Amino acid sequence: MEISWSGRGYRWTSPGGDLCSGDPGHVADVVHRIIRQYAGIYLEDR
Repeated sequence: MEISWSGRGYRWTSPGGDLCSGDPGHVADVVHRIIRQYAGIYLEDR
């Protein structure tokens, strides 16, 4: 998983292949969203 900076916000690809973006003024929210997306995969596999 890679997080990139587009000049207006953060971008990454979700586990399902969707392009996601996050507000640069809310870094904690972006990190929390990414963790929830990928933790969901882990929990589903258990």
